[in-house]
Order: sequence, then structure tokens, then C-alpha cells
Amino acid sequence: MKKEPMLPNKATYVVGNCGQILPIRRGSMGKPIPGHRVAVVDAEGNACPPDTVGEIAVRRPDPVMFLNYWRNPRTTASKFVDALPLTNTGKIIRGELRRREVEKQR
Repeated sequence: MKKEPMLPNKATYVVGNCGQILPIRRGSMGKPIPGHRVAVVDAEGNACPPDTVGEIAVRRPDPVMFLNYWRNPRTTASKFVDALPLTNTGKIIRGELRRREVEKQR
């Protein structure tokens, strides 16, 4: 099984690839791993259409997401804002830019 982790410093393995389930596309981060809610959102926290670059949003709480920067609440607060497609508990991890691929028919 090949895994390509996303967000190694803030949250690990919320998105990944598994060649035993789906074909792995070169350069793809894969799909959200079951149990995690992930979206690509614009600056206002709205879901981006496919092939549009946006920031990664992960619903909190999530057991693999970091809680905060050690003794630095201001920096922690700057990294998390509401993300609409994930309800009011969804949060953007600022600075993690990606794009959602267009779903291809099999």
C-alpha cells in the first residue's frame, strides 16, 4: 500500500491513496480517509469547484490534527478559521494550498 500523507506538520493521514482500492494517479493526494471530513475552500471558507486552488479545510475535532502551537495562542488562532462546507466546526489550516481534482469516469 502506498501512502502519500497530507499536512505532515498539522494533521497526518486525513487524505491518502491505496492501490488495492482505487488506482493511484501520479501526483494525487488521494481521497479523504474514512472518518475524516476534508474540503478545499476559498478565502471566504466556501467549497472550491474542481480544478481550483484553495486551502485545505479539515473538520475539527480530528484525532490526528494538532491542537495548538506550544504556548502561542495567537499563531494557533491565525491557522484556524471557519470553513462552511464542513459546518461550523470545520477549520481551515492556513497555508496548505491544494486543488480538488475533477472526478474521472471509470
